[in-house]
Amino acid sequence: MIEVFMDESGIHDEAPAVTSSAVWARPSVWRKWTADWQKALHPISIFHASECHGRKREWKNFTRPERDEKVLRLLPLFPKHKLCGRFAGVHLDAFMQCMRDEPVSLKEFGDPYFACIHWAFRRVSWSLSLGDFDMKKKPQKGHSKPPTPKTPKPVEM
Repeated sequence: MIEVFMDESGIHDEAPAVTSSAVWARPSVWRKWTADWQKALHPISIFHASECHGRKREWKNFTRPERDEKVLRLLPLFPKHKLCGRFAGVHLDAFMQCMRDEPVSLKEFGDPYFACIHWAFRRVSWSLSLGDFDMKKKPQKGHSKPPTPKTPKPVEM
């Protein structure tokens, strides 16, 4: 059995981008990772990147150096455990600029938020079909990458 955790960001009106991510592992790996994560995160109970960055709520009593030191203790926990992850994101202004003259492509691509989730799901499915349960593991020879959506034409800024 594999447990997959997904999250999204950027669905509010002011967001410049939308993103989705997925991280998965076997339950035994999650148990070990969670124990390490909670120990390193203490006294914070739940990690929210925006609260950490802005030093709000549980992070309000941290100075910037204290916050940075805590985050630097958290980051090594990801490669330490056999976690695997995928991320998808779309910068909305650049996306709309690329697609403004491509109504057919825009219709095929659909809503950027749902496209990111679909992309992340496809990447998870493809990785799992290869037995990919470890971020450090390199793709096996002979396995091609999954097909990716057409890349929009670059736009000169």
